Amino acid sequence: MANRQYQANMYRFITADDFKRGPVRICDDLKADAEFREIYGRVAFADPTIAQQLGNHDANVVPITTPGTANAEFAVAHNLGRIPVGFFPVVPAFANFGTADLTVTRASDATNLYLKSATTTKSLAIIVW
Repeated sequence: MANRQYQANMYRFITADDFKRGPVRICDDLKADAEFREIYGRVAFADPTIAQQLGNHDANVVPITTPGTANAEFAVAHNLGRIPVGFFPVVPAFANFGTADLTVTRASDATNLYLKSATTTKSLAIIVW
């Protein structure tokens, strides 16, 4: 049996019997393609040297410098207004920026991320989401 499209009513529930009759398509391929282009074509990023929202993501860019004392805990204000899920380091492509091993020292809160690093006085940025 030919593929069927349920374009007339997208809220129709598909039953097990529908699958027994053959492959089921629930949307038009061209419509889905247009929607994905709209979503993913507008992904924006931000300058990692400036504290700001990461483009149109629910994340913030936070420039940091590790402390002068190795493995000393330091707090990073993330400005999310909620407890973050995670972070990753970003190295801006400018002189004097680099990488550092960052370790979470305790649970984050709605204001700060708590980190430590064996690398001292290194400038980098983190993206917190």
